[in-house]
Order: sequence, then structure tokens, then C-alpha cells
Amino acid sequence: MLWVAVDVGGTFTDAVLFDDKTGDVHISKVSSTSDNPVVGFLESINQFGLKDKIQAIFHGTTIATNALIEGKGAKVGLITTKGFKDVLEIGTQLRPSLYSLIQKKPKPLIPRRLRMELDERTNAKGKIEKKININELKRIIRFFFQEGVESIAVSLLFSFVNPKNEITVRNFINKVKPNMLVSLSSEVCPQIGEYYRTSTTAVNSYLMPLVSNYLTNLKNELNGTINKQKIYIMSSNGGTLTLNTASRLPVLMIESGPAAGVVAACGIAKTVKIPNVISFDMGGTTAKACLIQNYQPNTVDGFEVGGEMQHSKTFYSGGSLTLGVSGYPVMVPTLDLAEVGTGGGSIAYVDMGGVIRVGPKSAGANPGPACYGKGGEEPTVTDANVVLGRLNRETFLGGTMKIYYELAKKAVTQKIAKPLGLSVIEASYGILKIAVANMVNAIRLVSVQRGYNPKEYTLIAFGGAGPTHAVRIAKELGIKKVLIPLFPGVTSALGLLLTDIVREYVLTKLLEVKTPVALSEINQLFNILKKRASNDIKDAGTLSIIYEYAFDIRYTGQNYYITVWLGECSEITKEKMEEAFNKFHDEHKRIYGHSSPGEELQVVNLRLKATGIIPKPNLKSLAPKKVENKKEKSRIVYGVSENIEEIEVPVYWRHGLSVGETLEGPAIIEQYDSTTILEEKSKALVDEYGNLIIEVI
Repeated sequence: MLWVAVDVGGTFTDAVLFDDKTGDVHISKVSSTSDNPVVGFLESINQFGLKDKIQAIFHGTTIATNALIEGKGAKVGLITTKGFKDVLEIGTQLRPSLYSLIQKKPKPLIPRRLRMELDERTNAKGKIEKKININELKRIIRFFFQEGVESIAVSLLFSFVNPKNEITVRNFINKVKPNMLVSLSSEVCPQIGEYYRTSTTAVNSYLMPLVSNYLTNLKNELNGTINKQKIYIMSSNGGTLTLNTASRLPVLMIESGPAAGVVAACGIAKTVKIPNVISFDMGGTTAKACLIQNYQPNTVDGFEVGGEMQHSKTFYSGGSLTLGVSGYPVMVPTLDLAEVGTGGGSIAYVDMGGVIRVGPKSAGANPGPACYGKGGEEPTVTDANVVLGRLNRETFLGGTMKIYYELAKKAVTQKIAKPLGLSVIEASYGILKIAVANMVNAIRLVSVQRGYNPKEYTLIAFGGAGPTHAVRIAKELGIKKVLIPLFPGVTSALGLLLTDIVREYVLTKLLEVKTPVALSEINQLFNILKKRASNDIKDAGTLSIIYEYAFDIRYTGQNYYITVWLGECSEITKEKMEEAFNKFHDEHKRIYGHSSPGEELQVVNLRLKATGIIPKPNLKSLAPKKVENKKEKSRIVYGVSENIEEIEVPVYWRHGLSVGETLEGPAIIEQYDSTTILEEKSKALVDEYGNLIIEVI
């Protein structure tokens, strides 16, 4: 069976083909086609020349993220309960900067004139006190049609308790205009919290036309070239979605691309038996970090995306803001990723204060860094590495892509060196140091600021640019061990092959723990979620479904909660409830430094994670295949020691190294999809799976 994974990034589109009979792995890397990502997708597959034999395709994409960041989503109309028209603008009391007197909120995705109210009401217990007035609804829908609305979001009060009125609205819209895309808050985000539920539904509607059209075009193109294939789309929580689910709930795939890299890091960690690692993925546009404990990535309940701070994310844990960036709240489970606008293509510039800055603006795939020779004139992180000799001008991407040193030197000289009175080497080294500082901060966000010491973890670095900077980043953080996978440049694509179908469900149910907890009622509610999950997953080609339970718990009177997972179980017993409460106290103490076991508790939400197991390749079969041309020539490199001095270092071809072989730094290890910089006072070992295990001193 042939498996293919395609990860479409901002600069490159990466593909991995895996043959489960022979264990052979083939990789391809082509420039992304931002105008039409389907073109780059198909080009990456065409390079394998085996289209008619592919049986399963896994896809990660940044199309949803880019639409939000660039403001290129659909024209959306909102239908809400009378009196709640302005909830998207009112928001909450949380602010990006607590003490700033001048703060700019992101422009609402739905303008006020396209937010319409219905005189209906469902109370907090789910009783419908006022039904939908069809004549009133007709006027609203007629207005939306006249305005050219492409998608409609419906968020009615207490619909998460009883969705009947929302369903009535959708049924009417489908009757008068069957092709209109409609998002119901009771399906997108069925939980307490009016602002977050409405915002999440608005984001889903904003993305629906673009994502559904993209996936439809992709399916049509593949159906014309590849037979009998199953297509899976990566979601933000580390699982995959079917095409139908992704088209209906695109809000679940905002972190599609970055999540795949974390899944790969988990798979690698299990293979080499290192339970606690930090996943670090540096591509052409951004760098992403995620902390993994006991082979499981940390997760959060939601995040903010878009707004003024491009490429930045604000994460929520238990409904509480944990980082401060202004954007659009999306309350869906996602991996706890810290993302910064620092990649190989991130543009360096001198700000008004005469300080070097790097990112978040990127040169992207077109024109790309100046050294690509495609017309780019701005200096990037890649250009700085070329000037410093850290990247090979002749064998970039295995020699398939020419690098123009003089263009890189010119860009750094004109934009950075001359304005600051520096040499081109000093300016390039400055760019490198600023870029590293940005990425170190990203790793600290998911470690130090979450109460974890990064020194106790192994750094798994990948992405085209990750291995180039990994050792220096590790030194800054005090991390002693770095692992570079066998195919670092396409590791995120490889991670797509290791996923299962994962859907997470939430149901708001306020339960006071001081009264006897009705276990039968809780189990009945979980059974409702399990039935919903089974219906969603059963047609996805899964082998079996695993169900995991969780509770959102808080001390009575708190405004935030902590999610406590109980793992796989068939039902909730008295012992399981006690386990959940004890875990809550322990986690509260870890996060906030204190706990109060004698205080009254309240359950806010019930959560269910359904994992549909699908066949996947075995990482252990990805054994390295040695090739000739082990050692190339040495070359002069700057910035691989404690200072900027030039050093002549040996250059090795990655796939010419033998299992068990060790290398002393400083050295450069090159391969088709990436370059590893082994800095001074570091040592690398090639393990049995072909990974580079680097000791950092």
C-alpha cells in the first residue's frame, strides 16, 4: 500500500510517499503556489510518478490560517438573539495589554449592518419561551441575499442547551436557498460562554466558502488522476478529519500544518523511547514549539488568531487568557503551540530606533529570500545564513535549486549593514541572533510560562530551517540533548501519516459537587456524545474507536476552569469522579502555586475525545540507507562558535553517515531537505533509526 502525505506551507510544499511493503520512503519539496495551492499539491505528488497506485492521502494546509491573517475570508451574515447584536464587539474584559490606555481591537469579522437579531428566546434550562417568527426570519434572509452574503452564522442564546431554534433557522435557509453555507453555534461550539461561542461560529462561517471550495477542487483534481484514494485533512488537535467534516467545520483545521509536526515528534519520541520532548518546527514563514510529556502533547481549549498581530496566537486554558495577543477567539481544542513569525523567509529590517528586527513579515515562496534569485530584495534569515556560509550555495535542495550568494550579500548590506555601520558579516550575525532570540521566546512560552523547565526536555528540531538553528537555541535554553530526524525538512508531512481520526466534543453541564453527583445522568450525557462521535467517524475507514473522558472543573465562584482528562474508560464511576477531583487539585497547584482541597467544586463541561484508529506506517521501518559521498569539502563558516569568528569546518553528507558514527562540532551536515549546524562544543551520534542525537555542552 502506498501512503502519501502533503504539507502545504507558506514557502514550500512538502510530500512524503511511504510504501508499507518495502519500507521505502520518497520525499519531494516544491515551491508553494499561494495563488492556487492545489497546483503545488499536485506537483509534489507528480514527482513520485506513482499516482495510479496511491491509496491514501493525508493533507495539512495553512489555507484557513492565511485567510484569517490576510483577511480574505467570506462575506458573512450573523443571526443572533434580540439584544445580542453587539456581542462580537463588546467581547470580554480581557485585554492584550492590561495597563495600556491605547488599545486597538481587531475589526469584527462581521460588520454591524450584517448582524441581525431574532426576537426568540430559549432559557437557561433549555425551555423555548419564544419560537422563531418565520416572517421575521424571511426579512432577514432576504436582506442577506440582497447584500450578497456568502455564508451565515447562527448563534442564539442557550442553543448549547437546546438547539431547536437554531435548527429551525437552518432548515428555513436550506429550503429557500439550498446552496447557502450555514454554521450553527450548537454544532460548532456547543458550550457556555456567549462571546466565545459566537466568535467561534463567526470564524467558521468566515472560512467555510474558501475551505469548502478548496477541498472540493482538490478532490475533483485527485479523482481525475488517483483512483480509490481516501483523503484525510489534518486538524488542530493532532488528529485528522474527513473531507466532509473539514468542509463543514473548517475552524477545526486552523492549526492544520503545525499540528502535523507535533504528531511526528510524538511518534519519533516513542520510537527512541524519550517520553519528554519539545517539538520545534522552523519552516519558511514561522517557527512553532509544543511541549510533549509522556509522549502526549499539551493541549488547550482555544486560541486567538488573526487581528493586528500576524502569525501570533493567544491561547486559552479553562476559559482563561494565558498569553496577551489581540485576535479572534476560537474555542476549539488544539495543541498548545507557540508560534512566532520567524522562519527562513522572515524579513529582517532596521526599526525606527536603529534596532534589527526579524519578522513577522515573510518573503514567502514568491519572491522568496533574495538568494533565491526570484526578485526578492529584502534580507531574510536564509540570506543571513548564506552570507555566513552556513548554507551551501551549490547543493541547496540537493542541487535542484540555485542559491545566489551575491544577491544575499547585497540585500543584507543595503538594508542592514550600511544603515547600522556594520560589516555584512556582523549584520548577518545580528540577524541570526535576533531570530534565535525570537524562537527561544516561543519555546519559553510553552515551557517556562506553563511551569515546565526546558532543561529537563530533549529538543526535537525539524522543518527546513530547524536543524540549522537547533543547537544554538538549545544552548540558550540550557537544553543538553537535541534530536534531528532522518528527514527533518519533511517531518511535518511525515507526521500526517501517523495520525488517526480525532474528534472532540463538549457539553455544558453545571454540577455542584457539594450535592451527590448523579452518575447515571453523567453517563447518559457521555453516551449521547459517544453516539454523536460514532456517527461522525463510522464512515472514515477506521479500524476501531477509542473514547476518552474529561471534565472541566473549577472551585465554586471561579470564572475559569481546568480540564482534567481521565483517559480511556467505559463509564464514570464514583472512583473516577474522585480521581478527577484529585487531579484537579494537583493541577491547580502546579499552575497557580496553590490548591484548596476542602473548597467546594463545580463541574462546568463534560468532554469526550473520540479517536478512530486508522492504518499507519511503522516509523521503525524507516531505517537509514547509506549512500556514497560521505565527506565533502570543508568551507569557511562564521558564527558556529561562541563568537563571530571565521572557522574552517568539515562538511558531511547526512545519508553517507553510518549508524553509530559520531561527529565532533563544529561541523556541517547537509542533506536534500535541510542542513544541520553542529556548533562548537557539541557532538552528534547517528542512532539506529538514522536520527542525529546531539549532545550540547
